[in-house]
Amino acid sequence: MRALKALVMAAIMAAGFITVYSFTSPASATVQYKKDTGKACNYCHDGSPKDKKLTPKGECFKKNKSLDGCE
Repeated sequence: MRALKALVMAAIMAAGFITVYSFTSPASATVQYKKDTGKACNYCHDGSPKDKKLTPKGECFKKNKSLDGCE
């Protein structure tokens, strides 16, 4: 009975993790992106990246998935 209860709990936890990771998307910009482009975070972000406020260049990047034509 304990084994079944543990198995059910593990299945519930696995389903929870799968659900969370299915509905979240990774950030487009990363520290590596910063290193590759030489752009500071505030080039695209207005304030903290956690605020999700973007500069006009950040909005352009979000729309085009590239900085081409944003400068």
